Amino acid sequence: MKPQEILKLLKNSAQLSETTLPQTEQLVRDYPWFAAAHALYAKNLKISGRSGYEEALRKAALLSPDRRWLKNLITGAGLSDKHTRTAEEYTLPESPAEEPLNASESRLDKSRLIEDFLEKGARFNTFSEDESGKQTVDLSEKAVSLNDEIVTESFANILVSQKKFVEALDVFQKLSLRFPEKSIYFAARIEEIKKVLNINN
Repeated sequence: MKPQEILKLLKNSAQLSETTLPQTEQLVRDYPWFAAAHALYAKNLKISGRSGYEEALRKAALLSPDRRWLKNLITGAGLSDKHTRTAEEYTLPESPAEEPLNASESRLDKSRLIEDFLEKGARFNTFSEDESGKQTVDLSEKAVSLNDEIVTESFANILVSQKKFVEALDVFQKLSLRFPEKSIYFAARIEEIKKVLNINN
């Protein structure tokens, strides 16, 4: 069924008959979430006097975004002009006379604030070191310095894989002091790193 035929049937549901029933039934099968198709199918079943009308009407009501429109279609009113929304219903009042007094005053206050902001050069205030009274602290040095909390064997192995042998040597030395029971293992790792450092130098 073509879109023009569907619109024609929606505008004039009296054209539904026994001959259009297979078309509306196929439309519902092809497009199961198309609310207008379910509405047309339910109306067609009612006109034809076939069974299944109640179930089809329930499905159409479930999918219909506007139950008044569905009722008008089923009862024979079709698409009436009194239930279709006009463009005026979607627009907001433009003149301040149509708005409540408080709303128009708050709108004027907001526009005044915006105009003042733009007249002053539209810049935000920033604090310099003198105005804030505090010296800025460079946190980047602290972030890259070696912290004793992150000294682990995994971290040392990462440093070795990144070829940062001096840092890895330092970490393994700290680990051997922290864990004396594994000092033999760490001593072997330290010797390996020293050999690599001698080769590179």
